[in-house]
Amino acid sequence: MEIELMREFVVFARYLNFSKAAGKLNLAQPTLSSHVQSMERELGFDLVQRGKRLRLTPAGKRFCAEAERLVASYDETVASCRGIAKEKAGSLVFEKPIHQGGIDREFDMLLLMFQEKNPSVAVSKQATPEHPVREILEMGLADVAFLFNDAVELFDDDFAGKVERLPVPDRKRGPFYLWLHKSHPLAEKQVVPLEELGKCRFLIPSSIRYQSLENLARIGSGITGAPVSCSYWPASYEECIVNVRPDEAMIVNADDMREAAYSLVKDRIYVPLEGMEELVKPCFVYLKSNDNPALEDFAAFLAEEAEG
Repeated sequence: MEIELMREFVVFARYLNFSKAAGKLNLAQPTLSSHVQSMERELGFDLVQRGKRLRLTPAGKRFCAEAERLVASYDETVASCRGIAKEKAGSLVFEKPIHQGGIDREFDMLLLMFQEKNPSVAVSKQATPEHPVREILEMGLADVAFLFNDAVELFDDDFAGKVERLPVPDRKRGPFYLWLHKSHPLAEKQVVPLEELGKCRFLIPSSIRYQSLENLARIGSGITGAPVSCSYWPASYEECIVNVRPDEAMIVNADDMREAAYSLVKDRIYVPLEGMEELVKPCFVYLKSNDNPALEDFAAFLAEEAEG
């Protein structure tokens, strides 16, 4: 029996008058009368003793008491469930990517889009530079990390088997440049192909070493077949820039070039870098053992964005 029919009968029992009860329920009087008769047929016994005055039958009185209890319980349950539904249905903690090559802005945009489409999932971002990505995920410091390149096995084959990879939807990235000293052997080129990265030594702030900029060099070595070396500056990103040595290079894009720290360094030039699409293939990764149900929502969101 429908709960609304029980609710109607409870209201009728208060008035024992079809017209008054129908008005209270915003129903036509014949409609309410028909509903009560329908309930009686379904139950197999009379609820109302009809005559000059309407009365509830003994069975009708018992049914009314139980119906009132059931309606109240139903209303309480619905209200409680609606309250739960309004609360966050889950949460995801993301490890923020480094501020390099516009990747951080792409990361922020995707998370904003995810939050807009999944308002019931609480999203938070953090930066944990003292740990590598593997430790961040295995220690439970974050649910999801963001990598420059999906070739995880090139820098940690064991870890690659423990994570699920969620490729970032394809979109235009770059253009990218090598930020070089004028005396660097590649500074005379109009365009530097990816294959010549082996001639570079990349400067990487150790404060962001935990992220995949270091891995870019390793992946670059795998792609080019030439060793790509790195040196580390144990300070902030800005301090790293202003203390760059003539033999060190950095990969930047147009947005990076607007950073004030770059303008403070003399005798440096930007040379277009060709083939970066082979190197910058960002993806999100999370542990296969992570049973956070909100990960399914995020994976579905990225798949939908990729199709769109």
